[in-house]
Amino acid sequence: MLFDDTSVSFVGRWAYHLDPLITNKFHSFHGTNHSGDFASLNFTGTSVDVFGIGGPHNGQYNVTLDGQTSTHDGQIAAEQVLLFSQQGG
Repeated sequence: MLFDDTSVSFVGRWAYHLDPLITNKFHSFHGTNHSGDFASLNFTGTSVDVFGIGGPHNGQYNVTLDGQTSTHDGQIAAEQVLLFSQQGG
């Protein structure tokens, strides 16, 4: 199942952006530069991939899945990237 950013609950001071140059089919994303803001999506499944925009102006972010939190670096030298992936059974 594929969820776009309109299926996610955003808490804090997130900004919505619409960009026709983004190559995914949704052409939109949310972004924030405020510590403590978070996004949440509840789903049932055995794997998840989270795509987003990386770059030199991004910071670290945390992902909590099934009660386990991991920290990741958003300063990836690319624009559209796979930000998080978890495969399970």
